[in-house]
Amino acid sequence: MGAASQSWVLDALGLFGADETARCLAPLVQVWPGESAHQRAVKGLDVLLAIGTDVALMQLHSISQKVKFKGIKDQAQARIDALADQLGLTPAQLADRLVPDLGLGADGTMVLDFGDKTFTVGFDEQLRPTIADEQGKPRKSLPKTTTEPGASAVKTFAALKKDVRAIANLQLRRLEEAMVTQRGWTVKDFTTYLVEHPLVWHLTRRLVWRCDNGFFRVAEDKTFAGVDDEVFAPAGTVTVAHRLDLGDQATTWASLLADYEIAQPFPQVGRDTYTADQVAALDGVTVPTGKVLGLESRGWRRGSAEDHGWQTTIDRPVLDGTVWRLGLDPGIVVDMPMMNPEQTIRPSGLASLDPITCSEILRDLHGLHG
Repeated sequence: MGAASQSWVLDALGLFGADETARCLAPLVQVWPGESAHQRAVKGLDVLLAIGTDVALMQLHSISQKVKFKGIKDQAQARIDALADQLGLTPAQLADRLVPDLGLGADGTMVLDFGDKTFTVGFDEQLRPTIADEQGKPRKSLPKTTTEPGASAVKTFAALKKDVRAIANLQLRRLEEAMVTQRGWTVKDFTTYLVEHPLVWHLTRRLVWRCDNGFFRVAEDKTFAGVDDEVFAPAGTVTVAHRLDLGDQATTWASLLADYEIAQPFPQVGRDTYTADQVAALDGVTVPTGKVLGLESRGWRRGSAEDHGWQTTIDRPVLDGTVWRLGLDPGIVVDMPMMNPEQTIRPSGLASLDPITCSEILRDLHGLHG
């Protein structure tokens, strides 16, 4: 099939495609650049945007965050930024609105009807689907069936798992990044897009939150409770509380979450913390290049290429809009990133940074050789 024919087909998908089209198209868009089909991948982004459903836009946002080809990743991000600007939102605010509800009920579950019995789908702290029978007993899988309505229920569950796989890691990373960057929500937006969202709710209730008048969690009935388990009314800006925010209350919160058997989606109340004076111990440490490259999934960016394509720094954006720079020796070659299997890291000072940013940078660096 020629390029013109392919373009016509993609145009048609944009006009007539729906959620299943987006689910099938997105994985292709992510691999096409590696098959010398960058322009086809760009066209695929426009198709996802044209389909415009919650699932299609979720797939577009996911590509903007995690695809390995920088060119198509940047193109996806440009479309997300343009859409956010069109709606008068920041990209982060748009991301809140792009999480599809996946047909879940208000309580964050889905009931699958097999005719003679039903099964309830929920989610754990990593947004992995769970299954329970009518007595609430956990099951590893649904029963096999070829008869209706069970067969339709099995198909619905398969589509749900596919959608959740596409967005789970993104949502986990998004909330952890919000904690690290100290991003805030109004109480109204926090309630609307996190507490009341049937999927994100499963993560929201497992974290400790901070606002202008204290710390709180979201209870099972979606009310707010303080560390004393009394009703709490949040005011001002809501953020994901960092371990450094919690101070002496961290132990109390850890005990409370343990009492309720609440597992956290990422380390929060028990998170390792560091101070600026600990950076010197990392100067000259040799670490695997693969782990340095892994920092990019945590918001780091490789520095500009120097002579012959060498990148001798990797940068961490900080709150004032600048970057904190980590030196690399011998550095990374753009076209052959694993040519040198190890890097000697040369961190600069951290004293000018706020305590949370400082701690998180050192946590990432300790993870390079941990």
